Amino acid sequence: MALVTNFLDRIKDLSGDCSDDNAIETFITDGCYDVINRVKAVNPQKLDLFTTSHSLTAPSVSVTSERDIVSVYRQKEAITNSSNLLSAVNSGFESSVTEQTTLTSVSSGEWLDSSSDIGTPGSISVHSSAAKTGSNGLLLTCTGATNYAYYAHTTEVGKKYKYTINLKGPVSNSVAAILLQARTNLLTILAQSDTAIVTTSFQSLSVEFTATTTLSIFSIVFVGTTSDTAYVDDAELVSIENTGNYYPCRYVSSEEGKYTILNENSIYYANNPYDPVYYIDSGTLFVIPAPNTSNPVSYKKIPEYTITNIDSSTSDIANFPTEYYEHVLTYAGIHNLQRQINNLSGTLTSGYTSPQVDGTTNSLTAMENIAAEETPLGIDANFDDYSKWFQVLAEYIEDEEDSELAQMQISKIQTYLSSYQTSQSDQQQTYKSNIERHAFLIQILQIQQKILTDKYTAMFISEGVKLGDS
Repeated sequence: MALVTNFLDRIKDLSGDCSDDNAIETFITDGCYDVINRVKAVNPQKLDLFTTSHSLTAPSVSVTSERDIVSVYRQKEAITNSSNLLSAVNSGFESSVTEQTTLTSVSSGEWLDSSSDIGTPGSISVHSSAAKTGSNGLLLTCTGATNYAYYAHTTEVGKKYKYTINLKGPVSNSVAAILLQARTNLLTILAQSDTAIVTTSFQSLSVEFTATTTLSIFSIVFVGTTSDTAYVDDAELVSIENTGNYYPCRYVSSEEGKYTILNENSIYYANNPYDPVYYIDSGTLFVIPAPNTSNPVSYKKIPEYTITNIDSSTSDIANFPTEYYEHVLTYAGIHNLQRQINNLSGTLTSGYTSPQVDGTTNSLTAMENIAAEETPLGIDANFDDYSKWFQVLAEYIEDEEDSELAQMQISKIQTYLSSYQTSQSDQQQTYKSNIERHAFLIQILQIQQKILTDKYTAMFISEGVKLGDS
């Protein structure tokens, strides 16, 4: 299937002009999750296509912005070797920091703190107050909102590694958050850690990856404002010979997790690394036994998808498989047709309009009395004013006793009433025609919607099971 490159134009091809681009973007987002639910129902093996993978070395992590946690696995006793490839653990940074100004000149074991290639360069310097276990650590200083510091080290293609740093903030003026990335070059990210909120105590941050180049680059991304700082020490690069055994975590309710699983006096107490459990409480994922750097957790989640450039050739849904773009846009087309049906139905709210006697606002029954000071038969306006015709007729009959003039007045009134009835019939026919026209247009849109719905359903036949209508 050809890759769709302009979301808005494709939806118009499927369902007509869009009346609200913001609504269309919502339809696309909703379509992503509808596709996932359908694939999950008929072919759950493909669910991994829609997930992002993350590692966890702390007891918990916030998942408030996530749609769904797909799987959680906890590792037991990973075995590593070459635990001091970086040689910065327990010894400080006295001999391990060689700063370079451009990434192209960085060799193995060297840091970069200034670059015109990517990002805002952050400042790196050796600092005695940054030490965790050795005499010196690193001081990272922001020069902008989002800052980068790079480190390069020799790696073996196809081999698995784990890169770890320990970080903390000073008492004040600390950066807001830090994450760690493993890269093959400036543009390609192999893996990244979850974001760590910097505290005044040292905490560990790590990323695992399989090397695809002989020189891997590690970027520390730190967010703050100008002059904000953070300390880094005990950086470590290890090669992993055996990642250990990962055991699937059982899901339990938040009540079980908080009140029975962790209660040593309960028969449901669980702290078994071979039978780990997880629960979600108030938007936070908890794993028991708690993971750490030696026994990390690997979990997959359905992310919140971001739609970009909906009306350009670079339309994209971040982290969503392109092979399902057409499915999503078809879903959006179905709901765009529903929007058109709703809009069309709303145009009939004015209803039937009766004809007016004098062409303005007076209805046929809005008769007026001739004022006492007027001479009823002597004012021309009384003859032209439709609302006074019946009183004029009464004058002819009762006061003037002029049957001939009365008959002529009656004929004039009858002629006008005939014209009114003709106009009324025309208005009724116009209203009926509008009703029929709207009903026909709505029926056409409903037929188009049914065709598109059938197409959408048919798209999932190849997934294994034919689904019913959406």
